[in-house]
Amino acid sequence: PLAVHIRQTDKISQAKSNFEPKVEFRRKLEAIMKERGYDGFFLASDSPEIKRYLKSMFGDRCVEYHSTLSHLNEDGNYGAVHKDHSIRGFKKAKDVIMEVLLMGSCDAMIST
Repeated sequence: PLAVHIRQTDKISQAKSNFEPKVEFRRKLEAIMKERGYDGFFLASDSPEIKRYLKSMFGDRCVEYHSTLSHLNEDGNYGAVHKDHSIRGFKKAKDVIMEVLLMGSCDAMIST
């Protein structure tokens, strides 16, 4: 399978060039899947918006690990999961390890 890693929460403020509109990213993803013969993909992202969108577009072809997601702050920007002190460190570490192991078991990976 194909691994897809999308960082669009706190990373947007750090590297604006990494941001790509979700519709455009979906089009590129579809083209890569068609070109390389992938029926589906494993999605790793802390963005609830991206996860909802790609799941609605691809259905069961989009597989994910249910990790802790980022949340919107009062200023309208996403708060990074790894900086959220209300979430236990063990839970955050487990989520990262699980997603890395799952991505590592894939044949190929694309990332923002």
